[in-house]
Amino acid sequence: MQIDTPNTVDSSASLPEVKKKKGGRNWLSWLIALCLLGGIGYGVYYQVTVVSRQEARRRVLTRPVERQSLTITVSANGTVKPERSINLSPKNSGILKTLLVKEGDLVKQGQIVAYMDDSNLRGQLTSAQGQLAQAEANLQKAIAGNRPQDIAQAQGVLDEAEANLQKVQAGNRSQDIAQAQARLQSAQASLRQAEDDFVRNQQLYNAGGISLQTLNQNRATRDSAQASVNEVQQALGLQKAGSRPEDIEQARAVVKQRQQALALLKAGTRQEDINAARAQVTSARGSLQNIQAEINDTVIRAPFDGVVTKKFADPGAFVTPTTASSEVASSSSSSILSLASTNLEILTMAAETLWSNKLRTGLTMLGVIIGISSVIAITSVGQGVQKGVEQQIQALGTDVIQILAGAARSGNVRQGVGSSSTLTWEDAKAIATQAPSAQIVSAYLQRSAQVVYAGQNTSTTIYGTDLNYPEVRNTHPQQGRYFTQEELDIAAQLAILGPTVQTTLFGKGVNPIGERIRIQGEAYEVIGVMEPKGAQGPMDRDDQIFIPLTTMSKRLVGNNALVGVSVSGILVKGANQEQLEAAQFQVTNLLRLRHNIYPPQADDFRLTNQADIVSTFTSIVGLFTVMVVAIAGISLVVGGIGIANIMLVSVVERTREIGIRKAVGATNSAILNQFLAEAIVISIVGGGIGMTTGVLLAFVAANIFKFPFVISLLSIIAGFVLSLTVGLLAGVIPARNASKLDPITALRSD
Repeated sequence: MQIDTPNTVDSSASLPEVKKKKGGRNWLSWLIALCLLGGIGYGVYYQVTVVSRQEARRRVLTRPVERQSLTITVSANGTVKPERSINLSPKNSGILKTLLVKEGDLVKQGQIVAYMDDSNLRGQLTSAQGQLAQAEANLQKAIAGNRPQDIAQAQGVLDEAEANLQKVQAGNRSQDIAQAQARLQSAQASLRQAEDDFVRNQQLYNAGGISLQTLNQNRATRDSAQASVNEVQQALGLQKAGSRPEDIEQARAVVKQRQQALALLKAGTRQEDINAARAQVTSARGSLQNIQAEINDTVIRAPFDGVVTKKFADPGAFVTPTTASSEVASSSSSSILSLASTNLEILTMAAETLWSNKLRTGLTMLGVIIGISSVIAITSVGQGVQKGVEQQIQALGTDVIQILAGAARSGNVRQGVGSSSTLTWEDAKAIATQAPSAQIVSAYLQRSAQVVYAGQNTSTTIYGTDLNYPEVRNTHPQQGRYFTQEELDIAAQLAILGPTVQTTLFGKGVNPIGERIRIQGEAYEVIGVMEPKGAQGPMDRDDQIFIPLTTMSKRLVGNNALVGVSVSGILVKGANQEQLEAAQFQVTNLLRLRHNIYPPQADDFRLTNQADIVSTFTSIVGLFTVMVVAIAGISLVVGGIGIANIMLVSVVERTREIGIRKAVGATNSAILNQFLAEAIVISIVGGGIGMTTGVLLAFVAANIFKFPFVISLLSIIAGFVLSLTVGLLAGVIPARNASKLDPITALRSD
């Protein structure tokens, strides 16, 4: 309305003049004018529509509203019963000491409702604590050994027994006989007095002066005196005759027994005594724990939230596990029984919801499946490869040091290890005699050669060895035999084949013993076939032939050393892996002395420790496995993000459903559990499929690449825990968002 027609007409009328002055400016003017018109029009529209709507909404929102209660009426037929009713009773019979609740009281889960009398148990606890302290003291004494005073006491007893033995062996002294004679005279005098008294009392009895009872007492006194005389006479006879042999033997037995007791005390407590003391401590500790558990059982707690509906006993009454102290009935839907039913219903609904969206559920599970299967498969493959290599290296012997000859140089070009003739058979013999940590030493000479038999030929590795080679390399003939010392001395033309050479030349299952093969044109008799050892990297350890070292040196290689027999390497086996470092040190110094090598000169040989190879390879494979598993773990993160994304979308799609469920009484915890259960079901099912897939992939890889199939229980448990954790973490935020939705807003959503 502010732009009138005359102005527009005037503007258009001046266009030809403008066009004459400068071309193209008329179009720019029209564009500016149109922009101004559009801006003014939008401002009018915004003022009329948007602002007016906001003002109207503001007036509606600020209008006072009267709050009223919302009443929902529910009608149902049947009997209302508590969801769970339980009679609380003690675990052990006893007297009810205190009852803390009464009928109608509300109780919470874990609340103490009653105490049983535990005075008797407290006494037993004190006694058990004392027994445990005594048992522990006995154990400490047994471990510490016997005290010096115990040893001194035992020494005194032994000295007494030895003195008694000497006395018995020496016989009785004259003063002992005199003492025995004096005792005899005293006993005889007592006997004469008793006989005189008996004669006199007998006369009195005949005259009626005393009773028969008095006479019998006098007769008994006389008989006792007579027995004493007889005993003393017998002892005097023994004293005069000297000690009997059986007395001497008995005294010797006592001395021996005392000596053994003293030796045990000096040696300390026996192991069986310590074990017995430990058993007493364990028994006393178990008794104490049982009593403490019974004391804890005297406290009665409510197993869930509820209300006390009835009281069965008063304080002071004797109750048993079958006589209840109070009954607790659940007054809400959060009881144990209802929780179990609700959880089952939640899982069922979650499974139905996921099944109704199969494609979405499958794509959501894919990230978890890939991640879990990758973790399990890669872990299994890494452990299998590691175990396979360890088995191959252990077959060669992990307690073996390999000494290789140095590398020859041609100008400035350094050739491979073993190309120089720096080691000799005499070096090996010197190591065997002068290195204390070297248990077995073997020298070998290695060359490649063409082997022919009846039209079949193959290129293989020939090893010239001594008699110690099978023991050092832990490889022995499975058919036939190895050559002897005599055959080694005379350079006999004998050969022991590896399984691969046997199969190549003779065919599978053919016995080659006694046949003749040709090595570089010379005939050799086959006397054995070595046991299979498999491949070690690119090298087939079964594609080998073993001949005497002397034969190899004289007929195939020649004596190419200035002194002695040149060898390619020396194998040194220690008593155990702990002695390898000592053996390596001794061998290095010995060879330096024999080869006249002094600092700063470089060694003309190289030592390789098999144990170091195993350790290095194990660490490399372990690091590689950890790295690949970490990369595979990214798939789990991606899978968790996918689950969270799908669950967030599901919350948006099911907003109206959430509103309806809340309107009919569903709590926030029920909604939270529903969506959390869906996320957990996705992760657990995906994790199960991933674990199965990972095991199958590891099994297929182990069979294809020929390494041990290894599945650790730890990887399975880790896969399950990872899948469950991913589900929980990915489902918490969507489930929480769903539980926080306002029911009215949710019902109004489309």
